[in-house]
Amino acid sequence: MRLVDREFIFRHYRAYHALRVGSAFLLTLILLHYAPLGHSPWVLVTLLVVMSNIPYMGGVWQKGWHRILGTLIGAAAGLISIKMQLIAPWAAWAWMSLVATACGYYGLGKRPYVAMLCGITLAMIGWGGMAGEQEALWRAADVLIGTVLAIFFSSIFPQHASRRWQLLLSDNLKAMAQLYQVHRSEALLQSLDSEQAIKTIYNRHLSMRPLLAPASREHFLPLETLNEIQNLLRLMLSTLELLVGTHQAYSDAQIHWELPKLKAEQMQLARAMNAQAMRLRGQDASRPDSGMFETFVQAGVVPLREAGRLPLSPFGYLWLNRELARQFTRLQGLLLQAEPPRKRGAKKHATEADSQ
Repeated sequence: MRLVDREFIFRHYRAYHALRVGSAFLLTLILLHYAPLGHSPWVLVTLLVVMSNIPYMGGVWQKGWHRILGTLIGAAAGLISIKMQLIAPWAAWAWMSLVATACGYYGLGKRPYVAMLCGITLAMIGWGGMAGEQEALWRAADVLIGTVLAIFFSSIFPQHASRRWQLLLSDNLKAMAQLYQVHRSEALLQSLDSEQAIKTIYNRHLSMRPLLAPASREHFLPLETLNEIQNLLRLMLSTLELLVGTHQAYSDAQIHWELPKLKAEQMQLARAMNAQAMRLRGQDASRPDSGMFETFVQAGVVPLREAGRLPLSPFGYLWLNRELARQFTRLQGLLLQAEPPRKRGAKKHATEADSQ
């Protein structure tokens, strides 16, 4: 039941996220009413900025940390500017301009949000004279409180980008397994609407891309590993598109007569893809070997000519199947590496116990 509830939340994540932001805002308003702070609107501003457009924990952590870092650096630079104004206003202006230049430079780097917040805080505090010193301290405190509240509210029934990415990957593997199972039959392909199925898989694949960075931060997985999994999935889809395009030529060449074991190996690969899709959803499933297609084509096999043209060669068709199996085997290995150490260790012990 818990898995169903989780999937329901991910399917309706926009409504769930909006409700959570609204509830967090209301509770913070009540908190500030009974425990007023100096410049308290900054608590609400920080809460909305950190939570509003990022539903996943990995993004919330990053944005919260960046907001704290930018605010603290900007507040420190502003306090230095206030002290310098007592000596020479022109020196303070030169200092603020220098910091603004650095913000512009780092604003095009890896942490543009830190640079932007640093510049905004500097402008608000550094120009305020001695009155800005108290404002700097309150602003830094309010940002810290707002960020902590944002992380706290986001951690209640949290949404993890890694989990959503796994569910989308599971959906794609299941759809690809179905497409692979029926690609040899023109009638089944038409009933499935292969073009629409490929388009759906591709669109789902594109929606997975923005989840990679927050998913990596949530589970401390190398982003390169997730990118390689993503690229392998795209290669598998390209190979499937080629296989789908060969169904008529496959029938004309009568490859199934020349490769009697091919169908069994194809079914094994489809079962392995379905089993991997189940494991990504947290369901128990064996890990069948996808195989590398041990079927070989007889050296003397020559496809028959029909209507003055040469149909698909069984060598090319078999290579496409082997390539799909190779890509999926590599993807299986990467997914195993991506599993948390505890989970991977538990599976290893379970496998050893079964073998004994």
